[in-house]
Amino acid sequence: MRRSIEELRTFYGEPAGALVRRLLARRLDDAWGEAVNCDVLGLGYATPWLDAFVGARRQVAAMPGAQGVEHWPSVGKNRTLLVNERSLPFPAGSFDRVLLVHALEESDDAQALMLEAVRILAPAGRIILVAAARGGLWARSEATPFGHGRPFTRRQMEQLVRAAGLEPTAWSQ
Repeated sequence: MRRSIEELRTFYGEPAGALVRRLLARRLDDAWGEAVNCDVLGLGYATPWLDAFVGARRQVAAMPGAQGVEHWPSVGKNRTLLVNERSLPFPAGSFDRVLLVHALEESDDAQALMLEAVRILAPAGRIILVAAARGGLWARSEATPFGHGRPFTRRQMEQLVRAAGLEPTAWSQ
């Protein structure tokens, strides 16, 4: 069962959530930088990080139906939508960058979700997957969103990525 949008928003508004936001923002900046002239999709609960992609041509937040949806950004036109994660409403090759946060570990079918993410990825695009690590401290606490759903080992994540036709290039914990 997915964490609700209210639970996620509450966690990321607390001190522990703020720490996760900062740590992940640093990793994303190292991996993608500003994503100038890129179309960026956040899938799951990625809104705390999407504003960081300065110069992006388009940023969209797609949130699974069971999770719920929030208005984002807080100022300007809403760029979020509620989606069926097995059938994303975007044409093939629509996004240069896809960021999955709290998407895989609570999905009913992580492989189907990965295949959809790859389908909408541009040929030279890149995906970043953020999921709970099976042996990680965050996955051991139900007080965090990472303590719910199915955590992954590095090997399991690698197999999931390769089964979707991608080659992993970097890892971080």
